[in-house]
Amino acid sequence: MTRRGLLPGRARRWACACACAALIGGNAAADLPAATPAATPAATAPTEPPALPRPCTTLLPRPWPATLVERRLHLRRLEAARPRCMDDPAFLAALGALWLEDGDAEQALTWLERALMLDADDLGAQADHALALAALGEPTALRELAAAWRQRADVPPSLRERLLATLDPQEPLRLPLVRLGAPAVERRRSAARGEAALTLGYETNLAVSPRLTELTLTPPEGELTQPVLSIPRRGLAMRADLSWQAAWAPDARQLLRTGLALSTRNAAGHPATDWHQLTAVLGYQRRFGALSAGAQLDAAWFGGRLTEPYALWRSRLLADWALEPCSQGLQLELDARRQSHTRLADSRIIQLSWSLQCRPPAAPQWQWTLQLRGALDRPRSAERPGGRQRIGAATLRLTHRPDALTALDIAAGYTRITDAEGYSPLLDHGAVRWQAQSYLMLELSRALSVQALPGLEWVVQATRFTQDSNLALFRHNGFALYTGLRWPW
Repeated sequence: MTRRGLLPGRARRWACACACAALIGGNAAADLPAATPAATPAATAPTEPPALPRPCTTLLPRPWPATLVERRLHLRRLEAARPRCMDDPAFLAALGALWLEDGDAEQALTWLERALMLDADDLGAQADHALALAALGEPTALRELAAAWRQRADVPPSLRERLLATLDPQEPLRLPLVRLGAPAVERRRSAARGEAALTLGYETNLAVSPRLTELTLTPPEGELTQPVLSIPRRGLAMRADLSWQAAWAPDARQLLRTGLALSTRNAAGHPATDWHQLTAVLGYQRRFGALSAGAQLDAAWFGGRLTEPYALWRSRLLADWALEPCSQGLQLELDARRQSHTRLADSRIIQLSWSLQCRPPAAPQWQWTLQLRGALDRPRSAERPGGRQRIGAATLRLTHRPDALTALDIAAGYTRITDAEGYSPLLDHGAVRWQAQSYLMLELSRALSVQALPGLEWVVQATRFTQDSNLALFRHNGFALYTGLRWPW
């Protein structure tokens, strides 16, 4: 059976009206013709007791969630109950509608198709199914459904008008509003959200320092080996992260966004290794069909007792091509780093990066991202040891959502930094320094059912990092393991 083969049938059932009402946030049943039960002679048919609500139907969100946090909470609850509700069309239709609003049209299509196999007359599922196909680049079904509904008297006018509004040629990027219960001419132009996380963990190298017992110096008069005691500090630590971001869309093609993020790391046993970071972002994006282009300004401030405070200013030009099943991105970045005291380390960086993000159609719960980056770090002072630096980097990230409650995130990266000049005549006779940095990060998150904090997640993060170099002074490695709670609000 083709996907389009699941589209419109005649819809006159009371169950359809209830599902439609739930999906559009209004009383769609009032727009349908009144149902007239067939007369049954008492002598030939016993009176049936009233049907009790099915357990799966009691899980349907009423009223329909109006915020991201509410939607994610309902989505997780329905996903947890899905294995025992696979034969309930109203349940599957609501699950598909939630996935569609959450931006995963592939997942939505899976459950909407099954819902229509069980109940082909469900108007709400028909509408969401057509919208999911349109989101995946198949708008024909949406046009056919809209044309069929124009002349049907049994379709609620509000549902028909909202479906037709998505076909407005002046708004090719308009978000479907069939389930939001808002008038067709309205569209939410602004949104804001935040996230807070508190984790407790253990690190084997809190100060990111080398392990040395001696250091060989190479002055002109001959090599000299000096005893050095450098032992990485390890211990318990606590991390706190707080972020907020807001976006405003003047129209369907433009987006302005801003955000703030604060992160701190505190180790009670080694307070000298504590650090903090504050980041502010302002960006603009405009879409041209599948292409989007934009600009972004970042400002970040870093500090700590063992880290000299410094500021990093970034300006970026971005371009993205959103295609299925992969999208590509290109970014040009100019950075300026300014130390608070050691002005010799001030620098300017020009960087170009390319990224590829794919979600395999056969396994939509998986997504992988590849990023390649090249940069040139130019010091403001000719006296900086090593002079200019050439930087090349590659990052691979894999994410997996086996269900709506669980997420797995794996990332691996490699960066190669090479100086243009000898770092110091006292280190390996003035050899040109190179550094190779690599890391492997794994994060597992699981949603918790806490009524007071909808969307709360339990998180486990593990990171292994290594820096190799031809100069022993710049070699280090470490491992960090954290666990705690994260809450989007």
